[in-house]
Amino acid sequence: MTPRFLIPALLTLAPLAFAQSTEFGVLAGVSSSAATVTAPGVSVSAGTTASVLVDFALRLKETPNGNLYFELPAARVHKANVGVSADRVTAGDAQFFFTPGLRYEFAPHARVSPYAVGGFGFGWFDGADVQVNGPIRVNVVDGFKPAAGVGAGAEIHISRRVGFRFEVRDFINCAAGIASRNHVAFNGGLGFRF
Repeated sequence: MTPRFLIPALLTLAPLAFAQSTEFGVLAGVSSSAATVTAPGVSVSAGTTASVLVDFALRLKETPNGNLYFELPAARVHKANVGVSADRVTAGDAQFFFTPGLRYEFAPHARVSPYAVGGFGFGWFDGADVQVNGPIRVNVVDGFKPAAGVGAGAEIHISRRVGFRFEVRDFINCAAGIASRNHVAFNGGLGFRF
């Protein structure tokens, strides 16, 4: 049995929930990697691959100077790397990131609005670390591990409801035992407001 006060409360709160501005973005681009030096040896990260980012955002606060959003970004950022040193061989692959967090949009009523993003969640990683000096030891990493996402970008407002976005976002591995740490994606695409 439903309490009598529940239905009026829901009817009162429903317009407030739908009054929040929501956004949906679809961006695509490239993910780059670079060589990193580890002691003793060199870890080599391979090239440039395609990346895709889809996000849903809910506006939490609106002011004349900026808007604060809660963002749910999901990204396909592929990065493979191989490391070779005197006593070990490592290989890793990052494939997917989900890092919910906050986005702050500066100058929301200007033609171009810069923004900054940051969040924490998880990434899907595959990897192996093989020790070849002394007794052979194999450490395999497979599955979801902690990850963070930070970045900055700008949106060019095409209309009140549509904008073109371009951004740089770094998905950072926060787990031990995975050779690749940074996964930088350069993306561009469309944002839609509802």
